[in-house]
Amino acid sequence: MKRLAWLLALGAILFIAFGTPARAALSFEDPQLCVNNKLLMVEPTTAGIEVWVRVGPELTVDFDVANCGGDPTLPAVEPDHVKYDGVKNRLEVAVKTKKFTNVLLHWNGNTYERNSGADGWVYARTKVN
Repeated sequence: MKRLAWLLALGAILFIAFGTPARAALSFEDPQLCVNNKLLMVEPTTAGIEVWVRVGPELTVDFDVANCGGDPTLPAVEPDHVKYDGVKNRLEVAVKTKKFTNVLLHWNGNTYERNSGADGWVYARTKVN
């Protein structure tokens, strides 16, 4: 009987450790990225965020944000969250957050505020010269 109890306990531990899907929490950090030597920073206001970026083939991306005036103590956008299959010189940003949350987008010295609406997503795009 003891052996059966140990096997069930071990099975439960293994199921919890490997059988449940991992879920990443949204971050309250301000992810940054250099695009054509201009700083892009996405700032959460009241909820965590996760950021994806798509750039066109005419744009250059630099993850060392100090090169374009960013704060190197804050995180950069994750490299696996940057797609290089965009249109020409267009920069597109997608932000996942909670529903009806404001998000600040800082780009090229300007700040834009967007609300995530009922679906929890913020989308922005711009042409980069």
